[in-house]
This record gives sequence, structure tokens and C-alpha cells, in this order.
Amino acid sequence: MNYKYNKKNDIVRAALFYEYEGKCFYSNEPLRYKEMHIDHIIPQGLTNEKFKEIISTLGLPEDFNINSLYNLVPCNPNVNEVKNKNTYPKAFLGHCIYDKTTKKVDKVKNRIEQLKKDKNIDKAIAKLVATAEGSIGKEELERIYDSISNEKPYEKSRRIHKYSDSYSYCKSLSNVELTAHLPLYPNIQGSCLITFNTLRLRDCMITLNHEQILNRLFEGIKTDLESGMRKFIIQNFYNDKKDYFVDLANVRIPLERDEVIQLLDIIDDFYDIYIESVKEIYQVFDWSNFHRIDRNKNNLTLCKISKKLWFEIGEFCRKFDYQNGNTEWHIFDATGSMIKILDRETDDFRAFIYPMIEECKYEIYPIDNVSIIWTDEYFWDKKLQHFKENEYWKPILTYKWLVENLIPKVVYEMEIKKTKKLFSPCKSFESFKKEFIHGNYINSIPIKENEMNLLTTLEKLQSFFNGFPSIELQTDDLSKLYKVLKKIIINTDRSNLDINFIKSNLRLELEEDNKENLLKVISSILDKVDNETSSVSLYKVDLILRCMIATIKDCNNCLVEEDTKYIKNSLNKYYNLMIREEIRSKG
Repeated sequence: MNYKYNKKNDIVRAALFYEYEGKCFYSNEPLRYKEMHIDHIIPQGLTNEKFKEIISTLGLPEDFNINSLYNLVPCNPNVNEVKNKNTYPKAFLGHCIYDKTTKKVDKVKNRIEQLKKDKNIDKAIAKLVATAEGSIGKEELERIYDSISNEKPYEKSRRIHKYSDSYSYCKSLSNVELTAHLPLYPNIQGSCLITFNTLRLRDCMITLNHEQILNRLFEGIKTDLESGMRKFIIQNFYNDKKDYFVDLANVRIPLERDEVIQLLDIIDDFYDIYIESVKEIYQVFDWSNFHRIDRNKNNLTLCKISKKLWFEIGEFCRKFDYQNGNTEWHIFDATGSMIKILDRETDDFRAFIYPMIEECKYEIYPIDNVSIIWTDEYFWDKKLQHFKENEYWKPILTYKWLVENLIPKVVYEMEIKKTKKLFSPCKSFESFKKEFIHGNYINSIPIKENEMNLLTTLEKLQSFFNGFPSIELQTDDLSKLYKVLKKIIINTDRSNLDINFIKSNLRLELEEDNKENLLKVISSILDKVDNETSSVSLYKVDLILRCMIATIKDCNNCLVEEDTKYIKNSLNKYYNLMIREEIRSKG
């Protein structure tokens, strides 16, 4: 009650006007701010003796300040002029102070502090604008802005948390932060949020879904800014500064070069952890072998068969419904239109498959063909570990059972047992299976990655690098390819070695077209490559792989198992790169 306020101060006047709701304290009539008077409830012109008598009668402290907020109120000019220096009855004064102004004091104080803060910020911004028109640099300008706004640059950090039902990632540098929900089965799709904290962008947020992350954010991954392979980065040629535009999720934002570098640093790190989180799902469900019909679901095409065979399978399943008997084949729940395979020991389902007619733009299938689709939608408590341990059948296990057991059994029941002649012996199912020709009934037989031989591996790599030119490699990676080619040539019969093919593809100059000169030139290339660190064209990778394939396919070679193992290990980085890009394109 002893703190003094100046009633002529604009901030004090405004605070009283706001908190008393723009009304006269005495008459409760609306006020015009410009015409408002600020009145002393206990008049200011009293003698010292009269003032002490009033505060003593009212029970106010001896140090009560007549200019405190307990005694200052907004007032209509007419009311104030009538009152002038007259004093209201003491009972009314006590009512005004104890019952009214005391309840408002804290609110008026808070309003004054807020108005002061706003005024200081306005002054600081005005000063900031005036300073910016001078020669101040961006970093200093950003520091001033942070100081005024009480904001700070992001702290440099990287955090990864993985629990049974959630998997998260967060990395931040001074101006950019990326937080993400990583794919964690059964949620096979992730998402991320990119936040910027720059002078031009404060708390700008961009959200990306799984498909946008794989197809847009990871485009041209791990390439330099100058390479132009990151299509979402566009240089701004409309001014002299090194400015860029970032196009993500239908949002275009301006960034300076150092801010773009921070963004790419985070994206490259995020790529490694994100792809690895998808890779486990990719491998368990064999996405490289089985076509996913929808990126939003984990439904995969196992093979294609005729409609007639599918209807025969359905009839077989109804015949061998689990309620109809106890043989090894009574494992089907025949309700509905899909095949539901039951584990009689656990009374739980092993697999679900259903038919689908697929549309294809590039091939024409007979209209009576249907695709057999594996799905995990109906495993309500599904975990990746269930499929790893074969508690539930993953696609490859379901496929093998389908083509090696169920389809032969159905054909056997329909074609052999139904057509057997009276009194003639019937061929056993095991004998029938040995002679069964899968290609007559089933299309699209997958190849397991671990069953790929060296030639198939090289052909797959060559096909990938031939059709995917937006990856940047270093020359030290290229040297591994030359070393592998050298190993293959060393173990190839010179009489069958196609030197001209290798020479023309790699543009080599040989003194004589023989094996010794070829190896000598490749060795000299290796010496040169090992001393360089520049990037290389994927076209060169494609050509070296072509030379390896041609030498192994068309020439006699004496590669032993140890050589094959060395070659595959040397190509491991290229192979992993191919798998990662397959995940990016199929995930």
C-alpha cells in the first residue's frame, strides 16, 4: 500500500482503464479513454492531520501512500469535477478501498508489467530495425533477435529411443531439428517433423509421411549439395546471396547455405537409422521376392494360378475343414472366401491367403489367372518375433507350403484319385509329388537372396546400377570393383578371355591384347584410383560389372569357393546399397 504510482503515466492510465473495464469507478458508466480522469479516493489535498485521521479510522497502515493503486481509480470527468477536493463519508471510503480496489490491485500491477514489457519490446524492435539498416551481420542480428525473444538456437543432440511399442529418433543442430516415429512392426510406416529456427523462420514445421520420406526426403541421399541430386533443394538465382529454396510436403521455404548443410547432415543420419528400421521388416517378409500390392499394408503376392485351380483349392479346404476330421490335412477353417490354415496344437492360425485379380500395365495375363495374396492383417497380436520364430508363417514359408504341398495335393485329389480306374492301383501322393511339374500350375517362383549364386548377384547389381543413376560414390569404393575384376581375370583361362570386350568397355589402351597386359593396365588404374577421393559416375560401375558378368558367363574360369566369398565380401557395400535403395523404392 506504500508503493507510489504516477497517475499521469500512460501505462498506469491504460492499466487502470483495462482492469476497471473502461467504466467510471463511481458511476459505472462507460468512459472514453482520452477523456478519462484518474481520481484519488482519499483526496490528495488533505492536511497531514486530516489524512492521518482518515487512515487511522479506516485501519489503513501508517505508511499508506495516497498515490498507491489502492487509492487510484478511473473516473468520469464530470464526477471528478463535482467531487473536487471534497471527501466522501469514511464508511464509503472504506467500502471503496477494502471491497473494490483491493481486489483489483494485483491485476492492475500485472497489467502494468505486461504493458511495460510490450513497450520495451517495441523499442527494441525499432532499435533492431534501425541497426539492421546499417552494416550489422546476420549472425549478430540473429543473436540480438534471440536475446529480445528469449529464444535460443537448438542444442546439438541426437537421441534414439526404442521400446516394445514405439521407436523414435531426434537430431538437432543449431538451426534445424528433425524428430521422427520410426517404423516398428506392425506399424510399418513412419513419419517425421522438421522444425527450423532461423532468422527468417521461427518454429516453422514440416511434417512428412512414410512415402514422402522415402521418395522425397531421401532422394539423392548422401550426395553433395552441388551435385544437384537432391531434387527438393533449389538454388535461388534471383539474388546474389547463396540462398536456396527447400521444397517439401507442398511447402517452399528459403534457407541460407549453412542452414541447408545442417538439414542435409541430419537427413543423411536419419536415412541410416530409418532404412535399418525398415530393413528388418523387409527381410523377414521377403519384400525383395514378393510384390507388395499396397504400401499401406503388408499384403504380398506369392504366385499366380488359374481360377480353376483356385476353386479346386477352395473345394479341397471345405472338404478338409478342421471340424470334419483329424488327419494331417484337416487344418482349414473353410468359412469365408480366404484360405485360413489352422495349427491344431495351439488352436491358432498359421497363415491367411486370398485370391486377387491384378491389373498390370506392362504385361497381359490370361483373364482366368488370379494372384495368391499373403496377408498379416488377421494376426491380432502380431509381433515380428512371431514370424521370425515361425509361430506364424511368413510369406516364404507360406509360399513353400503352398507350392510344395497344398497345390500338388489338390491336383492329386482332383486329377489322380478321381480318374483312377476300378481295381487299378492308385499312385501314392509322395510318388506324385516327385513327378509334379510346378511350372504347369504356378507362375512367379521367387529366388531366395541367400541362394543366389555369384553370377546372379553380379547381374542383379549391374541391373540396379544401370537403372539408378542418382547415387554418388567415391573412387576408393571403385577400387574394390577393379580388384574384383582383376581376381576374376586372373582365374580365367587366357584362351577364352574376351580382352576386346573389356578393353572397349573400360576404354583401356594395351600395348598388346593379352592377359598380362590387361592385368598390368588394371593394376595401374588401381594405383591411380587409390590416390583419389573424387566422386565417380555410376556408368563406370555399370561397365565394370558388365565386364565381370561377361568374363564369368562366357569364359572358362577356375574360381573356387574362397574366391567367390572374397568377391561377395568386396561387393558387400554395393550390395547393401542396392538393398537400401530397394527398401526405399518398395518400402
